[in-house]
Amino acid sequence: MQLPTAASLQRTDEICKEIEEIVKKTPGVQYVSTVVGFSLLSTVTSTYNGFMFVTLAPWDERKKPEEKLLSIFRTHQ
Repeated sequence: MQLPTAASLQRTDEICKEIEEIVKKTPGVQYVSTVVGFSLLSTVTSTYNGFMFVTLAPWDERKKPEEKLLSIFRTHQ
């Protein structure tokens, strides 16, 4: 995610934590790992960027339609 230019690292961290909580409650999501203060796209360290790695539960544990990849993706667009 990218906040407005010059947003503080603390503000970026707060927003990331809010997003983490939403993603963690999504059916089919097992883990969320967040990096704050770095842009994976530009490989630049900044206070207003962050990104997440979202790990889904194993396929054999995601049997409900809402736990499938496309459903999870559509939920958070």
